[in-house]
Amino acid sequence: MTETAVKADQRLQCSLCNKKIAAADRQNHMGKHILFSLRRLKDPFTGYQSWFPEYPCGFCGGPTTGDGSCTIGIASGKAASSCPSAYSFVVSRAATVSKSKPCTNVPIECPLCHVFHWKYNITRHMEEHHPAWKQQGLAAFIAKIDISLEEQHAMQIPD
Repeated sequence: MTETAVKADQRLQCSLCNKKIAAADRQNHMGKHILFSLRRLKDPFTGYQSWFPEYPCGFCGGPTTGDGSCTIGIASGKAASSCPSAYSFVVSRAATVSKSKPCTNVPIECPLCHVFHWKYNITRHMEEHHPAWKQQGLAAFIAKIDISLEEQHAMQIPD
């Protein structure tokens, strides 16, 4: 895993909408695409309902499971990934909704098996691998993975 594959000011083309996105905005931009897909809504940036692999990468939208997939984790408090579109960001800062970067799709460690997933993927992981997870006293974890209405509205996701 690398801490930084792309410089923060380098602009890369989004694989879905072809818009050129500064690397430092890539997690926020891809987060919008992923949330529209998770909600089964037409993505206004592409004009159609986007399809993603089961566990999409928060940088490029590609798979994070299986051979050759992007990996995600945390190293010294920063996102660390094998994704060619990855860039380093401080996870604790990105986990908080802000006006300029409302997306909180950050690496999250599963409290039961200690693998890392993107926040927008972790609920699926929990349901598939730990079906009784909601009964295991994980209130703080459940609050941590919540995608708030504030976040969704700031990312232009309709109710």
